[in-house]
Amino acid sequence: MLLVSKRVFQRLQHSETPQRVLGLRGSGHVLGDAGMHRVMIHPAEYDDCLRAVERAFELFPLDIRGKKIMVKPNALTSAAPEEGATTHPSVLRAVIDRLERSRPAQIIVGDNTGVRHYGANEETFRKCGLLDAAIPGSLEIMESQLRLRPRAVGALCTGCGTCIEACPASALSMAKGIPEVDPDRCIVCFCCQEKCPERAIQLC
Repeated sequence: MLLVSKRVFQRLQHSETPQRVLGLRGSGHVLGDAGMHRVMIHPAEYDDCLRAVERAFELFPLDIRGKKIMVKPNALTSAAPEEGATTHPSVLRAVIDRLERSRPAQIIVGDNTGVRHYGANEETFRKCGLLDAAIPGSLEIMESQLRLRPRAVGALCTGCGTCIEACPASALSMAKGIPEVDPDRCIVCFCCQEKCPERAIQLC
């Protein structure tokens, strides 16, 4: 989903390229043609973005009733909402409002911040305005995840060292052919788990 200002949307309506490539619809949405990934472009401002979120759920329905849902806003850095560096709180609030009506078992809101603020999730979410927009209790769940540490499973690990190279904090080192983590240096970015080609990194 892409939210654009009404002025930008009007310019898109009069441009041949997005109509030819994406198929501009008269209802105010851009959908991919056959064989392409579908996207939605909706004219909206932050004070009325709930309508755009509602439309996105109509176009891309999700079966979430009774399920645990993870909402991941972009909390890249400790920046005020008007700086445009992170997900705007109004968008997060609108998404949560729409999800709550689908009666999931639980909604969790969380993200790990950029390198400059790794681990300072509460401070970052507060400065970005995302903390006030998030559901009660989500921060406690998010913080509990920070206590997890990566561990290599010997039966799966090939000792390739990809995880060690990927670690921005140099918290991993090889010991008897298996990577081990230094919990004091680990910044809980989970890059090692993401990069492992054998999926041999577990969190515990």
